[in-house]
Amino acid sequence: MADPGLLVMRYAFPCAEISIQLGNITRKEYEEIEAALLAGRSLPQEKLEQFFPALTRRLKEVAERDGLSEYWSEDAIHTYFLKYHDEYIDKGDGMLGQMSPTEKELCRCTIGKVMEVKQEQIITLKTPNGNELVLGKYAGNIEEGDIVVSHRKFATEKLSAEQAATYGYP
Repeated sequence: MADPGLLVMRYAFPCAEISIQLGNITRKEYEEIEAALLAGRSLPQEKLEQFFPALTRRLKEVAERDGLSEYWSEDAIHTYFLKYHDEYIDKGDGMLGQMSPTEKELCRCTIGKVMEVKQEQIITLKTPNGNELVLGKYAGNIEEGDIVVSHRKFATEKLSAEQAATYGYP
C-alpha cells in the first residue's frame, strides 16, 4: 500500500503553483513539498489538507459517494483521480471552472506505458491518445515498460497492470 500523504503530494504538486496564487501555500511551503517529494517522504496529513483544501473536500465527497471507509487512503485517492477527476473538471468545480479549455485538458489524468526514460527524468509515455512527454522526477523509480499515471505532464505513480485495468487502461 502506498503512503496516502505521498500519493496526495505526487498528484497535487503539479497544481501547487496554483495553490500559491490562491494563497493556500507560500513559496517556502511549495519548496518544502518539493523537497519532501524528492526525498520520497510525506508531509503530515494536516498540513497537506491545509495546502490542498479543494482536493481534501473532493476526496471526502468521493469516499462518501463510493462508500469508502477512509477518504485519506490509496483507494480514495485513486478513485478520485482515476475515476472522478475528469467529472469535476467537466463540471467546473471550484478553480477548475476558471481554467481555459487547454488547461482543463492538461489537468486530466492519463494512464500510459513508459516507452523511454531520458536524461532529467523526461519520460515518453504511450497513452491511448498518443505519446506524451512527462516529467518523472517526483514519482520515484520509473523504468521502461512501467505503467504510470500522468497529471499535468508529471508522472505521479506506477500502477500494476491490474490497477490500470481497473481504471480502463487496456
